[in-house]
Parts: sequence; structure tokens; C-alpha cells
Amino acid sequence: MAAYTATNEHELIALVTQIDEDLRSRDSELDAATLNIRRLTRLDNFRANLATLESSQLAFKLGEAAQLGTSISQRVRSRDVEKERLLENHVHVTQTLKLKRDLEAIHRAMDQRSWESAAALVNSCLTEIPSEVIEGGLSRDKVPSGEHPQPPRQQLDEICESLGKLFLREFDKAIQSRDVHELTRYFKLFPLVDRTELGLSTYASFVCSIITEESRKLLQGAPATPPSAFYGLITSRLFENVATIVVQHGKVVDKHYGKGHMLLVIQNIQKEADVQAGIIVDTWFDERRVEKMVEMGDYDDLKHVSDLLAECGMILNRWALYRKFLAGFEGGDKVTEKSMFQQKIDSRVLPVFAELTRAFFQASIQKAVELEVVNEDTHVTSLVEDTMYILKTVLGHIVGTGVESHVSSQLTMLRKVLDSAYISHFQTRIREYAPKQLAGVTAATTQSTLSGLPPSEEKRVKLFCLYINSGGSSCDYVNKIVDHVNLTVYSDKSHVESALSSFSTGVSAKLEDLVAQSVQLLYSNIFSPHLRSLVTVSFRNTVYLASSDDTSSACAYLFNNGWTKLLAGWSDELSFGYDRLVSLMVTSLAKLLEKKIWGLNVNEMGAIALDRDVSKIISHVTSNRYKLRDKFVRVAQLVTLVGLDDEEEEEGIEWVLTESEVERGRRVRVERRE
Repeated sequence: MAAYTATNEHELIALVTQIDEDLRSRDSELDAATLNIRRLTRLDNFRANLATLESSQLAFKLGEAAQLGTSISQRVRSRDVEKERLLENHVHVTQTLKLKRDLEAIHRAMDQRSWESAAALVNSCLTEIPSEVIEGGLSRDKVPSGEHPQPPRQQLDEICESLGKLFLREFDKAIQSRDVHELTRYFKLFPLVDRTELGLSTYASFVCSIITEESRKLLQGAPATPPSAFYGLITSRLFENVATIVVQHGKVVDKHYGKGHMLLVIQNIQKEADVQAGIIVDTWFDERRVEKMVEMGDYDDLKHVSDLLAECGMILNRWALYRKFLAGFEGGDKVTEKSMFQQKIDSRVLPVFAELTRAFFQASIQKAVELEVVNEDTHVTSLVEDTMYILKTVLGHIVGTGVESHVSSQLTMLRKVLDSAYISHFQTRIREYAPKQLAGVTAATTQSTLSGLPPSEEKRVKLFCLYINSGGSSCDYVNKIVDHVNLTVYSDKSHVESALSSFSTGVSAKLEDLVAQSVQLLYSNIFSPHLRSLVTVSFRNTVYLASSDDTSSACAYLFNNGWTKLLAGWSDELSFGYDRLVSLMVTSLAKLLEKKIWGLNVNEMGAIALDRDVSKIISHVTSNRYKLRDKFVRVAQLVTLVGLDDEEEEEGIEWVLTESEVERGRRVRVERRE
């Protein structure tokens, strides 16, 4: 292959032309070789027709064809290699020529102060011309000129360095004059001259100056006595400003620098945001004298403690929301995890917040206990609403911090305070107002419960019920408060939701246990004696040895009437334990009825009356409470057994009674005792 040399631009152009002519020549030779290959293919097709020739002639013909094919293939491969080398040389020479022309154009643009053109040409050289061409021997020999004798690579490096410094100076001037157009103009030129990091760091410094200026305005605008929540509000403004800057400027960075480069800007911005946020928090500590108050345990002014807690909670919440925002950028979460302000939050702010929360919650409940008002009209104590309002407020502050570990520890603290200061108060009052056990209940008093008590005891029992209601309503409040807690600060809510669920379950379980024990005590001391007497009185004059002409009975009427009077007014007094009370009474009634039936004397017609009486009683006491019918399964089977005439009728029944009970039940019928 011929050697290609050139000493100037004209010779380079002539060289490109010569290479083009050689490529056309090689293409013609390749076309001829292709024709020969087609002819060889036709020879191969004639092989099938050579079978009639003599073996010696066939061998000669085939050898000749093979030799010709080998020769043609070698020539084709040789031409392919030559063409490939020609193409490589053509590209190399063309790129060298472009490099020479671009460098000359760059110098002209710089002389004319056409910075955009110069930067665009530099970017073209760096991105479109391979390094091996820029640093190759042909470029070193042919590109330098008398005015610019340096090798191409050195020229490009010096141009990039010069333009980078120039853009930096002009960018700084634009910052001073706040010329947005010039700022944008020079900012987008840095990556074109391979100065991406310089452009980003410079841009970040500019943005940081804006953050600093805005933050100073916020602090300098503080009145002599900053109002409550002031430092929380300016913290919020700071992070809102930073977030707005990141969003707006992120679009510019992505457009001119490419995706992912905003992280470097964010890293620099965060350093300044840390400083400014730290100044605000330090000022809050100093101006509010928070640490001194915590150290002294001076929590007498609950309004002041509440304001501090709300302000501190706002600072923590805005920081958490800002962190969530930055986590939306790749690597953004790592930036805030390692930030100086996060360290200050962990070491200084959260411990104070935890102590303020505990002190405020405990002192507020104690104050609510002191100011407790018993409202017999609503059947609850004022302590419930006061405490639940405090719980809702405090829980909002705690969850708003966005710190999962802190939330868990604080929820544990809230449970302890509720147990010791709130639930224990109910326990004390319930013991204080617990009804005395009734004695001497007779037929004359069996239909009197609440209204039949002496006035002092009636008031006592009503207060007892009021605290049962207060415990029950507290369960509802706690569950509703937890269900409506705002969790938008969390990207993953599962852990906090689990902690909140455990909190509400634990508090509710304790309150529900208190309600259950109290209702049990109410039933045992007041209702149980009345219920036993009512069953006795209702069945006292009832005989189930009836003739066919007389199967009527007043038993069901007496009992149902007595049951209604027994519970009259209690659904109002006991709004949160009434269903439990009825369930206890029905459970006990089922046992009392069963015991009563075992001791009856029943004949065939009496069994009909017994079935009618028991059915009426069950229907009445389980009205609107169908599930309570399950309590009477044994009673119902026993009545059914008594009414059956022979053992054949008992077949197919799945007895809940034991075999011995079935045998005993048969003998309730007097006819079967013989």
C-alpha cells in the first residue's frame, strides 16, 4: 500500500482526495473479484454434470477449479484489508484536518471574545475527535502552526484552563451585579470546556450566598421578644427556601450538565443549610433558655412549656420533611444523614424534646386531674376530653419528628404516664365508688335496682358507672387519635404504624380490663342477687303438672316484666359497659334456668307450658342481641328433652348434654320415673 504524507493543510486536502481515488480503485477491483466468485459458483454447479467424465479428467477439472477459487479468495481478502486501511487513514486524516481547523477557529473566536463559539468548538474537539487522533503523530506534525506551535493536546488544555478562569471571573461579576442572564450564560459554558466540577462548585457557592442572605434576613427580622413558634417558623422558611432553590436550579443543572450532577450542588448547599439551621437552633436555645429550664425542672408555667414543645416539634418536623424531600434525589438521603445539623438534632435537640414532652404530658394530666369536673348529664368526667386533647397534641409532635427510634421510645413513655397518672386515677375512683354488695333482696325488692337504692348509695353507684364510662370512652378516643395521626413525613410508614398500633392496643387493653372488672363488680354486688330472686319469684307458683284443659302460666310474664324493670335506666347510666353487663346477666340466667328445670316436676302437658315459658324468656332477654342465644343451648336442649315422648324422637339430635345428663333430663318428666 502506498505511503501517505502531507506537510500543510493543502497537502492534507490533496491527501484526502488521493485516498478517495484509491478507495474507488479498490472498489472496482472488488467488483471484478465478485464477478469471478459468481463464475466460480457456476463452476460448482456444473460438478453434478461431470459424473460422466473419466476420473482423470474429473480430477483435473476439479483441481483447476479449486486453484482458481483459492486465488480469487486471496485477492478478495487482500483488497478488503487494503480498503479497511484506506478507510481508517481517511477517517484519521479527516479528523486531523477537523482538529486543525477547529483549533484555528477557537483562537479566532477567543480573539473576538466570542466565548459561546469558542466553548462550543472546544466541546466539539473533546467529544468528536478521539484522543488517539489528538495525541497522534500526524496531528503533532501537521496541526501546530507558527502562531500556535504547541501540540494539539497542550493547546486544548491551555484553552480550557484559560476559558475556565475567564468564565469564573465573569460568573463572579454576574453574582455581584445579580445579573441572572449573565449567570446563566456563563454557568452553561463550564461543562463545554471540561470544567464541570468548577462550574457546579461555583454555582453552589452562589446558591449558598442566597441561602445565607435569606437566613440572615429571617433572624434579623426577629422582634425584641420573639413570639411563640417564631424559631419554628423561620426554620420552616429556611428549608422551604432551600427546597425551592434545589427544585428550580436542579432543572438548570440537569439541562446543561446532565442528570446526576445536581448531587454535587446539593452537597455544597447542605453545608450552608447546616450552618444556618444550626444558628437558628442555637439562638432558640439561648433566647428561650431551654436547657436551663430543663436542667432546673421548672415546668410550672405549662403554657410556656407547651409553646416550647410546639416550637421544638416544628423544627424537628420541618427538618424531617426536608430530609424526605432530598431523599428524592439519588444519594440525597446520604447527604442529610452525615450533615452537621443532623448531629445537632441527635445530640442536643431530640433529648430536650423528649424531656419537654414527658414533663408537659405528665404535668398536664396532673393538672387535668386537679381540675376534674364530673358531669352526670354526659355520664363522663372532664378528665377524659382534657387528657385526650393533650394526648392528640403530644402524639402529633412525637410522630412529626420523623425519627422512628424516637417515636418508639416516646410512645413507651406515654404509656407509662397514662398508666400512672390517668388510668390509676380511674382505678382509685372506681374503688372509692364501688357499690356495696346487696343483701336481703326479697320478692318485694326484686324489681328495684338503681331507683330502689338509698339516695347516698344511688349517687355512689352513678359515680361508679360514670368512671366505667370514662374508661370505655377513653378506649375509643385513643384508637381514633392513633388512626388519624399524620404520617406524611415518613417514606416507609410500616414501622411507625406498628409502634402506634402496639401503643393503642396496650392502652386499650388496660382500660378494657378495668371496665370489665368494674362491670363484673357491678353485676356481682347489685344485679346477681336481684336476678336470683327474680328467677325464684317467677317460678314460685308455677306448676308444670297441667291437665289438657290448663296449660297457661304466668312465669314468663312475671320474669320478663321483672327483667325489664331490673335494667331500666341502666343503658343510659352505663353507656360503655351495658352490653357486657347484659351478657353477664344472660350467662348467669342460663345457669339459673337450667338449675331450676332440673328440680321441676313436669308432665306431658306441662312440658308444653315449660317450653313456651322458656322460649318467651329467651326471646325477651336476647332481643336485639341474637348472639346471646348461644348461652341457652343447654337450656333449650333440656326443655326439648323434657318434651319428647320416647327415645325414638331423640334420635338425630347432637346433644351438648352428657349421657348422664340426658338420662337425668328424661326423669324430669314424672311419667318416666316409674
